[in-house]
Amino acid sequence: MIDYPYILRRAWQVLWKQRALWLFGLLAGLTGLPRFPFDAGGLTELLPAPAQERVTAFISGPYLPLVVALVGLFWLLFGLAGVALNALGRGGLTQQVNHIENGRALSMRDGWRAARRRFGPLFWLVLLLVLPTFLATMAGFIPYILIAYRFYLPTASPAEPVPILHAAAGFFACLLPATGLGLLLAIPARLLLRLAVCACVLEERSAWGSLGRAWAIVRRQSGPVLLLWLVMAAVTVGFVLPTVGLVVVAVWGMGTITAALVSRDLAVVLGGMAIAHALSSVAGLLVNGVAEVFYSACWTVAYRELTGAGRTGEELAMATVTGA
Repeated sequence: MIDYPYILRRAWQVLWKQRALWLFGLLAGLTGLPRFPFDAGGLTELLPAPAQERVTAFISGPYLPLVVALVGLFWLLFGLAGVALNALGRGGLTQQVNHIENGRALSMRDGWRAARRRFGPLFWLVLLLVLPTFLATMAGFIPYILIAYRFYLPTASPAEPVPILHAAAGFFACLLPATGLGLLLAIPARLLLRLAVCACVLEERSAWGSLGRAWAIVRRQSGPVLLLWLVMAAVTVGFVLPTVGLVVVAVWGMGTITAALVSRDLAVVLGGMAIAHALSSVAGLLVNGVAEVFYSACWTVAYRELTGAGRTGEELAMATVTGA
C-alpha cells in the first residue's frame, strides 16, 4: 500500500532542499512537440506596409509549398529537440531522486551521466507517448489551416466573406472534439510515461520493456496507481495551474501596460505585447519546470514502493549538493 502523505512530504523536501534539480525540472517541463504556427498574420502586421506587400507577394507566388514545407520541417526539428531535452530532464530527475532516497548525496554530474546513458530509450518513450496526443489535437486545426491559407493563394475571383460567428463555430466544432480526444489519450499516456521512465532509468529496461513494465504495474496495482494520479491531478488543478496562470497574466499585463505607457504608437504597443507574451511564456515554463521536480519525485518514490524497492525514511538527513 502506498503511503501518500510520505510521498508528498518527500517530494516537497526534494523540491525545496535540492534546488539544483530545478534545472532538470526545466528540461522535463518542456512538452516536446510544439503547436504549429498555422497563421503568421499577426507577425506580418507589425511590419511596414511595403514589407507587408513584399511578404504577401512572396507567399502568394509559386514558392508557397516550399515555404510551408520549410516551416514545417523547422518546427518538426524544433519539436524533436524539445523531446530530447524532455527525455534528458526526466532521466536526470528520476535517477537523482532515487539516488537521494538511497541516502546518498545529490550529484548533478551523476544525473547528467545517467540521463545520457539512458537517452535512447527515454527519447523513444517520450516520443511514442506524446506523438498520438499531439496528432489527435492537431487534427482539429486542419480545417483552420485550409481556410487560413486559402486567402494567401491567388484566385480568379475574391472569396466570399465568411461571417465571423459561422467561421468560429466551424472552427470550434472541429477543434473541440479533437482536443477532447487528445485529452483522453493524454491521461493514460502520461500515467504510463511516469511509470515507464522509472522502469527505464531505475531498472535499465528498453523502451518497449519499460512500457510493458508500466502496464503490468497498472494492471496489478490499479487502485493505488489511479489514486496517486488523482492526488497529482488535484495538486495540478488546485495549485500549479492557478500559479502558472497568475504568473503569466501578471507578466503579460505588466509588459503590455508598460508598452502602452511608453508610447502611443500602435506598432510599439504591438511589439511590447509580443515581448510581454514571450516573457510570460518563459515565466510559465519556469513555474512548470519547478512543478515537474515535485511530480517526478512523487512518482519515483511511489515507484519504489510499488516495486518493493523500499524507502529510506524521513529520519535520514537530506544530503548536501556535491559534484554539481
